[in-house]
Amino acid sequence: AFWPMVVSAAIFGYHGWSLLLPQVVEGVAAVWLLHRTVQRWAGDHVALLAALVLALTPVTVAINRDTNPDTFMVLLLVAAAYAFTRSVQQPLMAGKATRWLMLAALFLGLGFVTKMLQAWIVVPAFALAYLAGSAAPVRRRILDLLGAGAVLVASSLWWVALISFWPGSKPYIGGSTNGSVLNLVI
Repeated sequence: AFWPMVVSAAIFGYHGWSLLLPQVVEGVAAVWLLHRTVQRWAGDHVALLAALVLALTPVTVAINRDTNPDTFMVLLLVAAAYAFTRSVQQPLMAGKATRWLMLAALFLGLGFVTKMLQAWIVVPAFALAYLAGSAAPVRRRILDLLGAGAVLVASSLWWVALISFWPGSKPYIGGSTNGSVLNLVI
């Protein structure tokens, strides 16, 4: 979540606005993507209302004006919701639903790397909705969810594995209280 700020500071110099610029871009992108997601299901008016609510919610305004990873996590979760809705949308050619579901799992995994378990809060709802909302045969739905689970685990835990197996001491990594990655995850 901090790399966009690093890139922005490298391009524009180290200023307050250059650190906040990625947050603003991520917030605007989340609003736009939410609009596109809702528009697919409920039409233009409802999509505009959803985008307006996200854009004007006080907590959204607050996190988009601060240098924290929450804005990036919201963008990744909205991207996962967009990909997920595409996976259950009718009609899709064979294999398209699976690819969209895998992309949703990838976005959720990247959300995990951004804010750990907070990003996984939607996983049970996505799994149940896919089981209930997909037009694929039940066996295919289960296989798709198992594949998405593998993508989710791989895209989530690569950083945890890298840090865990890195040689040497890692004092207080990522703000942990004891240098343990599991301290951050849980």
